[in-house]
Order: sequence, then structure tokens, then C-alpha cells
Amino acid sequence: MLKTFGKSARKSMYVLIVLIAVGFMMSLGQIPLAVSQPVTIPVAMIKGQIPMDAADPAWESVPGITAPLSGQTITTPMHPNISVKTVMVKMATNGTDIGVWANWGDQTLNETVIGPQDFRDQMAVQFPVQSSGAPPFQCMGQSGGTVNIWRWNAEWQKDLGTGSGRHVGCGSAVSLNSLGLLL
Repeated sequence: MLKTFGKSARKSMYVLIVLIAVGFMMSLGQIPLAVSQPVTIPVAMIKGQIPMDAADPAWESVPGITAPLSGQTITTPMHPNISVKTVMVKMATNGTDIGVWANWGDQTLNETVIGPQDFRDQMAVQFPVQSSGAPPFQCMGQSGGTVNIWRWNAEWQKDLGTGSGRHVGCGSAVSLNSLGLLL
């Protein structure tokens, strides 16, 4: 009985050492251990109007980032397993307006909600209200870390009568003014 316990304890110790080593190697490679890390999106300065068509060639010169996504496990209905794992985001400003371009790999267009378990295609961009100090919590801010959240979804776009804002294989371009209103 003691020999079995000894082998089991050694095996557990080896597993713990391997996990610590993997965590250390990931930190050296700057690979985050969690996907809910805040992401900063660079904003390019452009001349003229913000392009509203995601296929507009002006967006090709705007740098972007690929942001990791994670499932929603905070409140009901929870969706821990998501089909879209990343989103490519680009932002541009002309000094007055700011445009957000987004593209995600999703083979279905979800622009209507039938019940609380259904989610339409949507995205949100969070801006800190104060530009100094530590960034606020990435999940809608916190006390003392106020944020401004701009949200877009395919159902609203459809209601505007401008067609869906996102098509399979394409991106979305949304122009917002300083109040977060669609232009």
C-alpha cells in the first residue's frame, strides 16, 4: 500500500513540475494564460470621410490586430464554447469621427433574436473614460474605472434598412461620432 502511495505522490509531483515548466515557458514566450486580456487597438489617421464599406481599399492601409475571444460564463444563458475564436479589428479616425472595421470567421449570418438563448452577430468596443492611470477592467469597467462602450449588432443594421453589416467572408465598417452614434 505504501509503494502505491509513493508512486502516486511522485507522479503528482512530476505533473506539477511539468505544469509549472509549461507556465514558465508560456510566460517567456509572452503567451497569455487567459484570453480575457485587455487589447489595445491602434487607430490610424486618415483624410476625408470614414469608409463605411468594409471592402473599401482605404481599410487595406489601416493596421489591425487579431483579438482573442472567449465564451460568456458570467450570467445565464452561459455559452462557454464559442465557434468564433478571434476577431480582426481595425480603427481609423479623421480627427472628428472614428471608424471601426471588424472581420470574424463565422459561416452564419445571425441578425434576428428569437429568444434569450439566441445571439445575433454583434461586437462592442470599450474605451476608458479617463486616459491616465491603470486601464479599467476589460469586462465593462468597474467602480472608479468608468468606460464608454460602443456596440453594433446585425439586427440594428438590418432595422436601419442598410442591409446586414456583415456578410460571410467580409468585414464590417461602422462610423461612430463622439457620442457613439451611428453616422
